[in-house]
Amino acid sequence: MRYVSLVSAFLAVFAYGSAQATQITNADDEGYAVIVVTTAGEKITKVAAGEIMDDVCPEGCTLILGDKGEVIVTADDSVTIENGTMTLD
Repeated sequence: MRYVSLVSAFLAVFAYGSAQATQITNADDEGYAVIVVTTAGEKITKVAAGEIMDDVCPEGCTLILGDKGEVIVTADDSVTIENGTMTLD
């Protein structure tokens, strides 16, 4: 019985850890194009007005919001776009 509990606890921790990825919340009434820069390259991600986007970059990345600035994030970070500015939560 103790063995099953330990295995269950390990799997729960592993599942939680692997589920972490950067989240973007757009609190504005307009959508934005965010450049996501990772070691694999860069891509443009569209974040609609009011959208909460999960799993943006599971290993950390740099997020660039046009000429409004950039934020370096880790996998468990969240950022918010509000009033045209992106900030780390």
